[in-house]
Amino acid sequence: MMLEHNAFSFYFHAAAVICQDYSNHFSHWEATQSLGRWLHDQNVPGVCGIDTRRLTKVLRERGSMLGRLVKLGPNDALPTSHGTDAEATALRARHLVDEVSITEPITYKAPNERLSVVAVDCGMKANMVREFNARGVTVTAVPWDYDFADLLDKSDGLFVSNGPGDPTQCQVTIDNLRAALNREGDAMRPMFGICLGNQLTSLACGASTVKMPFGNRGQNQPVLDALQPGACMVTSQNHGYAVDPTNLPDGWQALYTNANDLTNEGLVHMNKPFFTAQFHPEAHGGPTDAATRARGGAWSRAASTPPAAQSGASRACARSRRSARRNWRRRKGRRPRARNRKLRSRTSLVALPLWSARRARMRIRQSRPTRLHGIR
Repeated sequence: MMLEHNAFSFYFHAAAVICQDYSNHFSHWEATQSLGRWLHDQNVPGVCGIDTRRLTKVLRERGSMLGRLVKLGPNDALPTSHGTDAEATALRARHLVDEVSITEPITYKAPNERLSVVAVDCGMKANMVREFNARGVTVTAVPWDYDFADLLDKSDGLFVSNGPGDPTQCQVTIDNLRAALNREGDAMRPMFGICLGNQLTSLACGASTVKMPFGNRGQNQPVLDALQPGACMVTSQNHGYAVDPTNLPDGWQALYTNANDLTNEGLVHMNKPFFTAQFHPEAHGGPTDAATRARGGAWSRAASTPPAAQSGASRACARSRRSARRNWRRRKGRRPRARNRKLRSRTSLVALPLWSARRARMRIRQSRPTRLHGIR
């Protein structure tokens, strides 16, 4: 079954919106309707006039917790209870991955196919498929509880996506991943996981996960790289569970570590092509540090280079950084010199790479000046 990118459904994922001040007028030049109207169309409740600073302090002291919006009339009293234990247990027992995963395999064909991977969809972001396809990788997405053994035999690798909720609820996925990790010889396939994929892979290899009091969320989370001592990436993250790095099985080690709270941000196998990342290297939206490193080749080395060869990998990463800096200087360009003010004004409108500046000046001198953006 084929499905184009535009077949992804885009909808509001939050259960509610809370803000302190709300404006009934919208003025952004791309806006077509107000936030309130959009929430109404999405059937999502919103409330304003809340002391969000006080709410933040409560969450900071007590950690993440379940919340409820209660609609009261002008004469209604505040409820004495915020819900029963049974209701809270039912909410925590929701299988969120089952709610967001696809129900049947879907293939996303790359226009210039070079490789193919099986992707376990636990709530996969659309940009993950775009990034794979942009690199010539065809993605066959399967539901979270799908037995992908036969598909994996015909593919070049296995990818485990991000997703919501408690990873221990996905026991079927863990069992399937354990079978993939135990493959040997020609049957073994490289494996990579992101976010929930990192947690599921850790559970499949015999490690454990813990619930974080706050979680790491946002687009400015610093991550340290074990293959590059001293190197730090600014990453985008959104997770409330983490891998416990103190009980990793033999053959596995921590690959990435959060610089703020020192929680685990990824694993790597010492001898096999398995590695994971807790953050989102696809970078949409968010910083592009991890995406640039992926283009530079460090990601592939993390999957195939054992820690015994980390010094060589570090040198390769250094070469990648130097190459990235050179490419950045070339893309930035420099305004070519001109003999007169008129020519300088015309050439400044074009961003030219350094290597083509002289050729551009020659073409401008040989051509007759014409009207360009109001400049003669």
